[in-house]
Parts: sequence; C-alpha cells; structure tokens
Amino acid sequence: MTEPVTDTTTAEAGSADEADAEAPAENADTVKEAKKYRQRAQAAEAERDTLRTRLESMQRNEVERLAAEHLKDGTDLWRDGAQLADLLDDDGNIDPDKITDVTQTLVTAHPHWRKLAPAAPPASIVTATDKIAPGEKQATWSDLLQGRNTK
Repeated sequence: MTEPVTDTTTAEAGSADEADAEAPAENADTVKEAKKYRQRAQAAEAERDTLRTRLESMQRNEVERLAAEHLKDGTDLWRDGAQLADLLDDDGNIDPDKITDVTQTLVTAHPHWRKLAPAAPPASIVTATDKIAPGEKQATWSDLLQGRNTK
C-alpha cells in the first residue's frame, strides 16, 4: 500500500507569498510615518532657528539701549569686537554690569565715544509749565513801568 503523497511545498509557498505581500504594506506605513516625523523635526528646527535669530536681535537691541546710557551711539559697543555672548550671564540673560564694564572700557579707550551731559537743562524746567489760573490778572509792561502791583 502506498500512501498518497501530498505536496506541502505549495501550501508553504502560498503562506510565504501572503507574508511577503503584508510586509511591503507595513514597510510603506513605516516609511510614511518616518517621513512625517522627519518633516515635523525639520519644521521644528526651522522655527527654532527663526526664534533664535529673533531673540538674538532683541538682545542686541537691548544691549545697545543700555550701552547708550554711557556712549553717544550704543552701536559703538560692537565696533571694538564685543560679542553678545560675552554680555550675557550664565542663564543667557543680559547682564547690565557686564555692559557697564565694557562701555567704561570703551570710554577710556575712545573718549570721543562718551555720551556728553546736556549743555543746559530742558526748557520745561526753565520755563513755567503751569497754566495761568482763571481770574488772575497777568502783569503787563505798562503795569510794571507805572509801578502798579498786579497781585
């Protein structure tokens, strides 16, 4: 008696083909997901770079404003090679003491960069800024020349 021979190779080959068909589908999903995450990372890096540039610009403007308390032109601070990183504290914030030190060094080296004191007080201090109260009579030249007291 001979037993019937069954071909198991075709059954095994059929299941392998099904597994191969599923693998590219899973691989394609993985590739799409990886691409999505790469694009997100690139967008986040671009936004980070934009924000870094904006922060640096704002910090430079603030440093120049603080330097202008001692210098005619706050932008002169950068002319002798000062770097923004040298004017920040350990936490990355602007350190006013470092700015003062650098500007004092610059004023010593370049006295013509020093901010000069105003030659005269502002006009608002010298002249009256109050309105004349109603009912008060203002003295005229003729009143003064005739010796009349207007008070």
